Amino acid sequence: MSDKSFQRMINRQKKWMLYYLALLTLAALFTSYHSFFTGLLLGTALSYYNLWLLQRKIQKFTYAIQNNQKMFGLGTFSRFASAGLAVLIGYELEAYFDMTGILIGLATMFVVIIIDFAIYAKQEDDRWKRGERNGA
Repeated sequence: MSDKSFQRMINRQKKWMLYYLALLTLAALFTSYHSFFTGLLLGTALSYYNLWLLQRKIQKFTYAIQNNQKMFGLGTFSRFASAGLAVLIGYELEAYFDMTGILIGLATMFVVIIIDFAIYAKQEDDRWKRGERNGA
């Protein structure tokens, strides 16, 4: 994957997450399932932060490999800490945040990555079959 297509992928994933966050905000405001949707909103917001962290670390990792430098991890501890923070907030403020919604929201990042990859792979396969793909 080229740097240009990686940047497009990052932008697509961030855009999808922001649209989803906006949709959740509306659902939290205008439905009777306020606690569930605020929990989902909290989990998804921290999932968006985790996505941003992961993408940034992957860019740094790629740069380090290209320049024969060392890299000490991909920020796993930071992502676990933010998930722990979400659970702690949900536990302390359980009247406002549903724990099920928080846990589902924390997994949103992975769903977005998987869906984005599936769409990208399908588009690449279609281009390959039509003969539009270069060797690069």
